[in-house]
Amino acid sequence: MDASALVVAVILVLTLPRAASTVAAPPAREERPRLLTELLGGARRLLGHPRLAVVTCAASAIAFADAAWWSVPVVYSGSVLGLPEAGFGLLLAAAAVGGTAGAACAARLAGRFPPHLVLSSSALLCGLPAVAVAASGTTAVTAVMPALSSGGFALWNVVAPSTRRREAPRELLGRVTGAHRVVLFGSGTVGALTGGLLADSFGLTAPFHLAGVLVAVAAAGVAVVFHRTRPPRP
Repeated sequence: MDASALVVAVILVLTLPRAASTVAAPPAREERPRLLTELLGGARRLLGHPRLAVVTCAASAIAFADAAWWSVPVVYSGSVLGLPEAGFGLLLAAAAVGGTAGAACAARLAGRFPPHLVLSSSALLCGLPAVAVAASGTTAVTAVMPALSSGGFALWNVVAPSTRRREAPRELLGRVTGAHRVVLFGSGTVGALTGGLLADSFGLTAPFHLAGVLVAVAAAGVAVVFHRTRPPRP
């Protein structure tokens, strides 16, 4: 199976056009800037563009929140809900179904509603289900909430990158994306560590509540910035 997938991937790569971008490549003799310099250039562009900045900050908050609260269910399902070891696997299965549904609906929702509305709604879906789990403490609610959270996360991961590509200058897209991913992956790593520390210090539901606060701030930030920077009506 893995070998077949690899063969298909290689064939698809070989069929890609050689010129995938209209941006002219620098002359061969021109010395390329260092990676750190390019990342800093992308970071400056992010910080100087309100919509790019808020999408990156919101994505960072969502990644932190998602990693923080998902570091706990493996323990929460057994110690609080009393589920067997296979129970956590069922929660992951529910999350997979929700993520697939969210990705499938992303294109239709993005075409029907404004980007800031889709982004804000998906941000809330990423973390508010965790608050519902903490508030209920029941197996029935906990079985549904991971699907909603993963659906929101999948929706965000479709709409946010397209928004970033639309807002960033084409010649700086690679640098902006690189800076964005450094912040994003770093936030997820720190979020997972923080979630474990909070659960150990303040109880298993502490990361759930933190996730709800973070996504609420992220959603509000996206809504406010996109509203303030919308083009004037003709």
